[in-house]
Amino acid sequence: LRTKVSLTAVTDQRFQVIRPAPFRTVSFPLSLLQDLAANILPTIKQDWTAYLQQITKILFTPELHLTIFAAFQKFYKDHPDEPHVNLEKDLGCLSAVSLFCFLMINNGTFESGWRLETYSDLPMGAGLGSSSAYHVSLAGAFLKCSPKLRNAKLTEDQWKFWSNELAFSLEKIVHGPSASGIDNMISVYGGVLVYHKKSPSFRSETPKLDVLITNTKFP
Repeated sequence: LRTKVSLTAVTDQRFQVIRPAPFRTVSFPLSLLQDLAANILPTIKQDWTAYLQQITKILFTPELHLTIFAAFQKFYKDHPDEPHVNLEKDLGCLSAVSLFCFLMINNGTFESGWRLETYSDLPMGAGLGSSSAYHVSLAGAFLKCSPKLRNAKLTEDQWKFWSNELAFSLEKIVHGPSASGIDNMISVYGGVLVYHKKSPSFRSETPKLDVLITNTKFP
């Protein structure tokens, strides 16, 4: 069972978000997201590590979300013909929009439009960590494509570390501040995890297990 995300530059000046059913395809004009980014981007002018640290601290905050909701409400009021997306109910889309604004803008502008497409074998709401798999894939894709990190030349270990950190922050959007961090960590690193919040560890040897997973389709 896998989840993956593709992020592709497009000529259309919009950010398109395509996800499996039951979600519909949505898109947002770059002009809206550019104005939004100007209001939410951290003001620090330090290196990329400090920038990512700052992002992980504010991604899940109510203050950020209220700013985003207000910007979208104003935009839809001024542009009634634009298809409306309720980010207060679509938290997966809220995660995508937030990361897009933080990582894909460069020197105050977006270099192109982008299409974000998600593929997943995981059933939603079945306790298999579908949200964490989505958030890890989302974070990993944006880290790879971010113009802000173009000169950072992340090693594989750094890419995994920050994919996990960003995904954990996004998980708090969905599950609240009590999100454990287990699901996103196992999605990034795999293997068998002995989890303590401040000192997780992986077993060096993975026991052979026969596991049967059955989706009853009841929560």
